[in-house]
Amino acid sequence: MIDKNRLRLLLFRFWWLILLAVIVTMLSTFAWMQRQVAVYSSRAVIEVAQQEDVILKVEGVKKDNPAGSDYLSTVAESLTGDGVLLAAAREIDLYDELRKNGLTDSAIVETLRGKVASRVRGRTRLIDVIASDVDPVRAQKLANAIVAAYLDRSTTDRSSRSGVATDYLKDQAKRLETELTAARNAVSEFRLKHKDLPLEIEGPSVNTRSTELSDKLLAVQSQRAQIEADLGRANGIGAGSEMDLLQISTLAAIPKVAEANAALKEQQAAFDQIKKRYLEQHPKYIQAAESAAAAADTLKRLLAEAVPMLKERSDQAALLEKQIQEAIAQMNEGNSELSKVMVPYRILLSEVDSVQKRYNEVTNRIAEIGMKEKAADRVPVTIAEAALLPSTPTSRTGSMLSKAALAGLAIGLALIFLIDRLDQTYQSVEHLESELGVSVLASVPDDRVEKRRSNQGVTTLADRNSLQAEAYRTLRAALSLLGDESRRRIFLVTSALPGEGKSRTSANLAVAFAQRGLRTLLIDADMRRPSQQKLLEETLKPSEHDSSGEKHPGLSEYLSGLCTFTEACSQTKVENFTAILAGGRSPQPADLLAQAAFGEMLELAQQHFDRIVVDTPPVNSVSDAIIMIPHVHSVCLVVRAGHTTRRAVKRSLENLTRAGARLAGVILNRQRSGVYSYYYNYRYDPYIKGDRTENAQEPQ
Repeated sequence: MIDKNRLRLLLFRFWWLILLAVIVTMLSTFAWMQRQVAVYSSRAVIEVAQQEDVILKVEGVKKDNPAGSDYLSTVAESLTGDGVLLAAAREIDLYDELRKNGLTDSAIVETLRGKVASRVRGRTRLIDVIASDVDPVRAQKLANAIVAAYLDRSTTDRSSRSGVATDYLKDQAKRLETELTAARNAVSEFRLKHKDLPLEIEGPSVNTRSTELSDKLLAVQSQRAQIEADLGRANGIGAGSEMDLLQISTLAAIPKVAEANAALKEQQAAFDQIKKRYLEQHPKYIQAAESAAAAADTLKRLLAEAVPMLKERSDQAALLEKQIQEAIAQMNEGNSELSKVMVPYRILLSEVDSVQKRYNEVTNRIAEIGMKEKAADRVPVTIAEAALLPSTPTSRTGSMLSKAALAGLAIGLALIFLIDRLDQTYQSVEHLESELGVSVLASVPDDRVEKRRSNQGVTTLADRNSLQAEAYRTLRAALSLLGDESRRRIFLVTSALPGEGKSRTSANLAVAFAQRGLRTLLIDADMRRPSQQKLLEETLKPSEHDSSGEKHPGLSEYLSGLCTFTEACSQTKVENFTAILAGGRSPQPADLLAQAAFGEMLELAQQHFDRIVVDTPPVNSVSDAIIMIPHVHSVCLVVRAGHTTRRAVKRSLENLTRAGARLAGVILNRQRSGVYSYYYNYRYDPYIKGDRTENAQEPQ
């Protein structure tokens, strides 16, 4: 999971790096573009007409639908097809030139494809064909040649398809003509055989029931013949071509197949609408594609069972035909000779009428296609605008600089994330708590403006309304919730390494306790590099020792037995606040701290003070802090944000744990201003900004 606060901190710290990357990338791109050869672009425009399908109801012949949006995309892609590009190159004599340079056809196609682009204009039926070249004349010729080559190839292809349809229908007409001749010959032979009977006039002995049965028998026989013919065609269609079975009328009329086909068309229509609005990765696009595919699979599964279904229908028709024939045979028993002859005669006449109708339908289709070839069977693409000779080079400065800016932004972000990856420090409260598993008592902002304004290290005295002062009051509140009063009076403040701000934190924490009304003692136990004398210089009251020129005694003098506890204490101008400074330099501070006098001093201090803050040396540098741990109640570890390494912090925690320290928590010091954790963000709090009413009071 991305740490949003850490991300904001990275952007706040390294915004200049992103800006630098963007500027460098844009300048480099601009310099590169100045050295490039000028390129000219010429544009031809074609229009795709909206019309109905050209070839209708001809099985096995491909159909075009210029009304669909997919057809526009297909035309746009076809304009940059291999065959079109090669034909265009030959048209402008560019093909031979490239072949002389040693390029193969595939290399020529790739070269031309880099110079040509085609795109559909939004909400129109216009397609732009753009050709680019260093020679403006060649760019113009190439754009026009591509359009001409496409129109020529499309015309040839469509003429070929129309010819295939005509040949197919002519074969059908020839076969039906043969069947019609045979049926007519059968009628003539029947008439010669029964020339003595009046076959043209039905005798009165043929009753109405016989007529109905005869008509029904003819209908069943015609249906069975059609089913058997369709069954033969279905057997001729191989696996993988199930959708071609829809061209068989008998099969397409089956209720299940008809319903599945209607459902597929509905899903495909919905999918076409979705493709106009969404990209391929959109959930609605994926869902629509899956629905269309599922409908197609259902239809294919039903069509795969076409042969058994047709065979079953053929068997049913044969059984019904047999039953009708038996009924007619029974009915005709006892009828006159004319009645017996009229039934087969009418069957022969009916066969002639059936074949005649089918023959007329095919000949009408042949005539229709002939008319389409002359009028509407042309390529539905026309030239809207021919390419003109470009007079000025194509300017890509704006788009290239925009892309360079985006690339620079990406590079800058990648760099700061790489820096963050290599950073071995803690920058945020969440990062520290999640990795170490310890609580952060407070996050002290690093506000250099406030330091310059106060010119003091004790911010809680210089500016009580500052962000840092509020952070120390938060620290005070957190330490006041640690448990029983008797076990939260002596606090040891240390750090992993020098320079992390432990002494400044100790002084501000002690002053915060004193401002709360608690009698507070600050002990500077860092006798190796004492800092409290300088931090509290403006706060300490002058004493008799100071006026006499002697240095005020401190911790080293007390532990050496050179002064009393009262003499070691330095009074301050702050109410309830007393300090014991480090005192004179000691050659062996660890030995002094290891004596029982230090523990006795803390016991004595508890009798006079409510809170005691002990400033110690870094725990990883010397053993002084480890020696003092048994005498204190809680330990506060100061970690400087963006400075202390993770390894040093973990080692200090291990040292404190081995010494049996009761760790109160971590103080994240000098965190960069403006980016804090969500519960340490004081900058925009109106209470910290000074928006107070007249009756508001400082909490005690």
